[in-house]
Amino acid sequence: MPGDEEITGKVAERLRFFYSDANIRVDKFLREELEKAENGGFVPITTLLKFKTIRKLTEDVKVIAEAAKHERVCERVKLNDDETGIGRKVPFDFKKMGDNVKLSLRVENLPVTTDNEGGKKPTKRYAVTMDEIRDLFTPYGEGALVR
Repeated sequence: MPGDEEITGKVAERLRFFYSDANIRVDKFLREELEKAENGGFVPITTLLKFKTIRKLTEDVKVIAEAAKHERVCERVKLNDDETGIGRKVPFDFKKMGDNVKLSLRVENLPVTTDNEGGKKPTKRYAVTMDEIRDLFTPYGEGALVR
């Protein structure tokens, strides 16, 4: 079982991705949450708990708040005063909505594996995770969006 520091780091990575320009361009739900006047530019942590990739790591609001302070993401996000919401330090420029990511890298022919659980119809999935792909390219620069 991963330790608290490892979980906090993984949640910080997810926050770094969710609050990136590249993701906000394509993530209508998060974009709308950031724009809501009642949120004041902060997305409630309880809303972030609706994201499967966050919930898979933790359901503890305090862990998510702590992750927002982590070195991997603290330059990008901030907590509201009562530490119940997370916003961007530099607000997203909605004029950039039509802009595409400056450089793109497409990777093809990733290894595929077949799951055949309990007599169900076999399903194919990638044999590598998005985190493994991101880690592979990290020495060459920060990847904004892996999907």
